[in-house]
Amino acid sequence: MTKTPNTGLAFIAMAGAAVLALSGCGAGDDPAAADAPPQATLAIDEEARALLPEQIREDGKLVFGTTANNAPFTMKPAEEIVGMVPDLGKELGAVLGVDVAFEPMSFPGLVPALEADRIDAVWTLMTATEEREQTMEMVSFMKNSTGFMTLADAEPIETVDDLCGRHLATVRGGTIQALLEKAADDCATEGKERPQTSYYDDAAAAQTQLRSGKIDVFSGITVPLRYVAEQVNGGKTFTVSDVELLGGAQAVALGKGDKELVEAVRAGLRKVVESGRYDEILAEYGAQNEAFTPEQIVANPATSGELDAVVKTQEDE
Repeated sequence: MTKTPNTGLAFIAMAGAAVLALSGCGAGDDPAAADAPPQATLAIDEEARALLPEQIREDGKLVFGTTANNAPFTMKPAEEIVGMVPDLGKELGAVLGVDVAFEPMSFPGLVPALEADRIDAVWTLMTATEEREQTMEMVSFMKNSTGFMTLADAEPIETVDDLCGRHLATVRGGTIQALLEKAADDCATEGKERPQTSYYDDAAAAQTQLRSGKIDVFSGITVPLRYVAEQVNGGKTFTVSDVELLGGAQAVALGKGDKELVEAVRAGLRKVVESGRYDEILAEYGAQNEAFTPEQIVANPATSGELDAVVKTQEDE
């Protein structure tokens, strides 16, 4: 079970910078920055709206704290935060009949802002864990998986065994580093060549080493990996393997004991999923493999037992 998701978050925070650094483009060249933010398309669901706390219904506004540099989940190329999370948030707001606002802040500041009631909830890339669910309520909204990036012309990674004998790398510290170390141990146990492992302080540095041929495989959160692979050099430099390791559920975080809002967000997100708009949004950002069914939008996925199949690390079959 994912205990320390900081590695993934550190990678995602660098993903947008990695795209710019490796492709040599500015923010204005990013297709996501050029497009106007989409408008919500769904109608109010009165049953879901009725679950909202009375004060939020009266104010007509739901405020999420978020980070602004987690491409393609949240990005701020201009004045407005855009990306997959804001797109989902607009549809959730439409279903609940409230305006949704995203307040940018640093990741370490999100939980204090929630605890101080400066925001209603946190919606960024935050993995649901047992530790977090001791102090917050969490509602799952998509899978969290680890992927493997290679040069486009390299021998592909078709199974986890293909990591044996390669030079592997990821951002230093946390669960993905532990995953690569375990993969190395498994290779040795099976009598195969143990892979070399290297760890970097940020994703851009590691991807530069991958591009130069000094490492063979870079491992990180799958969706940002695919985003980078598609953006750099028109998708001709990197490829991301279909092999993925599941390692948790990404979740919206709410105040501990805020059961009314938990039920409203869960019901609203389920309506967004059922509408088909959820799948469309995830597909727009290359995240279709991370989609949940309506029934997998649950409260406290790390401790409820309802999503054990996805919150526990395993090879995606």
